Amino acid sequence: VSELGDLDRIARLDVPATQIITSYDPTGGNDDFNRYIRPGPRGWWVIADLKGPGYVSRFWNTGTPTNHRFRLYFDDERKPRVDNEVLQFFQFNSIAPFPLSAHEQGCKYSYSPIPYEERLVVMAEEVGTKPGNWPRLFFQINHAAMPPGQTIHSYDPRWTQEDRDAVESVRALWAGERMLAPDGTPPSITETLRLEPGQVARMQRIPGPKLVRRLEIEPNLSAVDSVVARERLMRDIVFRAYWDGSPDPSVEAPMGEFFGSFQRRIRYDSLFLGMRGAAFYTRFRMPFRREAGFDFENQGTIGVGVTVRIWTDDLPAPETAWGYFHACWNRTGPQDVGKPHPVIAASGRGRLAGCMLDAMSLDNSWWLLEGDESIRLDGATMPQWLGTGLEDYFNGGWYYFNIMARPLTGLLF
Repeated sequence: VSELGDLDRIARLDVPATQIITSYDPTGGNDDFNRYIRPGPRGWWVIADLKGPGYVSRFWNTGTPTNHRFRLYFDDERKPRVDNEVLQFFQFNSIAPFPLSAHEQGCKYSYSPIPYEERLVVMAEEVGTKPGNWPRLFFQINHAAMPPGQTIHSYDPRWTQEDRDAVESVRALWAGERMLAPDGTPPSITETLRLEPGQVARMQRIPGPKLVRRLEIEPNLSAVDSVVARERLMRDIVFRAYWDGSPDPSVEAPMGEFFGSFQRRIRYDSLFLGMRGAAFYTRFRMPFRREAGFDFENQGTIGVGVTVRIWTDDLPAPETAWGYFHACWNRTGPQDVGKPHPVIAASGRGRLAGCMLDAMSLDNSWWLLEGDESIRLDGATMPQWLGTGLEDYFNGGWYYFNIMARPLTGLLF
């Protein structure tokens, strides 16, 4: 549980990657529900059978009534250690309070980890008994193996006070000011740049080895009268980052979109990205060994100033466990209708830390959210990751009901 509050983990390559089991439609259609591995006892389906040691890191579900039940069997035990209705599992879970678990946007999800030493079998009550296959069981279960050499004990619902204290610490981090503020520590580096039209402004190189823990960029738009021109500048300014003398940027994206402000600036808070006041911020960890460089290119027609604030620490050991931070930006348009939108195509050793998506419907409908995300690893002929709908990937269900900003996902406009 305490690792949910460890922001360093996302930058480490010695942490096993997550995998996913979903109820996706294997025919490629839109019936991403009522799929299961095998029948269980009468009236039950087995939806996951996981070999340990490992843990479930996210459980997402929609389409089932609030009194629908799940059962969790550990280590070949014949009696389930968990046998709960949906509302108890996701909404009224005293062990994993909001925002670790939630029932919102037409779905239920939980990040409360479920460890298993040898085996975990997840069962759900049978559904689809009414016309139209209602109720419908949609689910996603993310799971990961334990790192070599680490021991783990299977989930015990009888949590100790130490367990509950760990949960409360994470809840406070995810939901409160501790998530948002750089704990009052002044920045290690502050530099103000003038970005002239058609020019590149370059910060002083930062010597390593260091770990960037927080980066803030605050544009000064006081001299720009037009609201449209102000927002256009957020795309006209391209932000680039370079690590250890590489001639190619590891980060290259429009400044606004890098921080999640697509089309216009949006004030929101999350664990890793956001905007407070007039300043964009990121808490993605950015390790480097020799030097770091940050550049800004103004591809627009209006000059503007930016103030950059950076918080750094010494790079923790072992240095070989840390991966470089990368970010790219891709765009498709009307000419690409019917083709997959490429979020990222990368080679080498690394991990996908996340994505932010700006999508605009061409036919004034929500159907664009019915495209399932897929991830293909290491030249596989079939994707190893297949989702159940684009909004599901971002912790929604049945499209969306309102905007939200949560620690790990959100719908910003």
